[in-house]
Amino acid sequence: MDATLEIIVADGLGAASQDAIAQRAQVTQSAVRHYFPTKESLLKAFFLAAIDRIQQAFDTQPPGSGHDPQGEVLRLVQIHLDAILDVDRVFFFEALAYWTRDSELSAIRKAWHGQVQAQY
Repeated sequence: MDATLEIIVADGLGAASQDAIAQRAQVTQSAVRHYFPTKESLLKAFFLAAIDRIQQAFDTQPPGSGHDPQGEVLRLVQIHLDAILDVDRVFFFEALAYWTRDSELSAIRKAWHGQVQAQY
């Protein structure tokens, strides 16, 4: 997954072939294909893992800063926004483009946004 992120950030989604990922991860292409038979399955797993990483930032409750409920909500929103923006912007735009082309991932992304909205 780290090798996939490095390639996408450096060279874009189109460069994230199984061969390039195997070379970057220093494993055989057969090893990559064993776990991810197609590039599509690899990218889906990668983007689902990315959603999980962002969700972990939402699930981690930062220490409180006071008794002002409005101020606390604003502080938590800023912490979560910073966690999302901490992801490389190239990756963010590549992910967005990929999600819009894949109906299954679009549905997962929409459900995740609904969960985040309900949290607030």
